[in-house]
Amino acid sequence: MLRRVNFYLCFAFGSLCFLIYGFLEGLLQANPTNPYDGSPDIDEILDKTRSKIKIDLLNYNFTSSGVHKLEDLILEASGKPVRSVIISTWRSGTSFLGEVVNAMPGNFYHYEPLLSYGVIQIRGAPLADNAISTIKKLLKCHFSGMGYYFEYGKKHSDQFQSNTRLWDYCKYNKELCFDANFTARFCKLLNAKVVLLIRDPRGTMQSRQHCSFCPPAADCWKPELLCADMISDY
Repeated sequence: MLRRVNFYLCFAFGSLCFLIYGFLEGLLQANPTNPYDGSPDIDEILDKTRSKIKIDLLNYNFTSSGVHKLEDLILEASGKPVRSVIISTWRSGTSFLGEVVNAMPGNFYHYEPLLSYGVIQIRGAPLADNAISTIKKLLKCHFSGMGYYFEYGKKHSDQFQSNTRLWDYCKYNKELCFDANFTARFCKLLNAKVVLLIRDPRGTMQSRQHCSFCPPAADCWKPELLCADMISDY
């Protein structure tokens, strides 16, 4: 009799476990942890981003930027965004300053957009013309004809990872970051000032000594070139 009771208890407990497991499995399938897996709805992403920007800038004093409302700063709404360009050289604090600027709500961060050119100092044509064209396109959110930019990003994900607002979606589906149309539309939702960042060249050279990419490149390793470029930039 006792064995029969134990059998029924075990059977009932096992059945209950299967029911709970089935319920939880169905719940997890209905509500995936990662809502952006697969092929996300781009229009839905853009709508969510628009709403988030409005919430983040709800109490922002737009008059300090010379405008009256958020739409005046959004390229998508035919506004004029505040564009900030940080100009400097390797190991001069640009990454830190860029992160400070990137912490501002409604910011679209182009992380070191000329990385694909390698460890060289661009001093003139023909590279200078191409580099300036790239910067202009990025500031205007024009990504057509920039296949080289996206191809480089496929092998160097930090080009997009530092753009936290864009990467919030691309980290689930990296193909989004390589979609020129999506990136252009997303860029136009978010907000030129030029900042020339100067660091004591002694500190810059000391920092470069610890970078594996620097010693092979004369533009990065020779202090006389660094000082000459700093004077030229100024």
